[in-house]
Parts: sequence; C-alpha cells; structure tokens
Amino acid sequence: MSYNSRTKHQPSFYLATIEGLLSGIKAGLSDAEIATHLNGLGLKSPMGKPWTTVATVQALFKLRHYREVASRLHSALLQLTYDGLLTKAQCLPLFAQRHTQVQM
Repeated sequence: MSYNSRTKHQPSFYLATIEGLLSGIKAGLSDAEIATHLNGLGLKSPMGKPWTTVATVQALFKLRHYREVASRLHSALLQLTYDGLLTKAQCLPLFAQRHTQVQM
C-alpha cells in the first residue's frame, strides 16, 4: 500500500489505532510510551511509518480539537461509535485533559 496524506484506511485500522491509544491513556502512559505501545502492537501510524511521540501528540490533539482541526481519525471515531463498535463512554478518555511530563 502506498501511503500519503490522503490515504484512506479501513475501519479496522482506525479501530485498532483508537483502541491502542485508549489502552495507553488508561494505563497512564506518556505520549512517548503510547507510541512505543502502538509500535509494540504492530500498528503503523496513518502515514504507514512507526509511531513517534510527535505522531501520538498530533493524533490526540486532532481528536481533542476536532472542531478546529479536520481529522480522519475523529471521523472514523464517529463512524465506529455510530456502528456500535465503540461506545461514547469508552472514548471519553481520548478527550480528557492529560498531564504528561516532558523529559529532557
């Protein structure tokens, strides 16, 4: 598969990505640890590359700020919720404020 900024993924890709993000958030992982967690699950970023801290931060930012930033991930989240594959309650941690420490 050729990846670019317009690549459209299957719902299963988005479901696995969202579930990976949720499990990392629920475990209290930092953004860098979430990226490592997603890579450990064998998931690729939407661009088809390994997850990085920046990609994780961007994905979570786009989910939280869906009114200002268009996001295929958020559109997929809505569709997955509508289809009954995710519940609103399951998705709430994606929108909650997180306190992560930046390590230097």
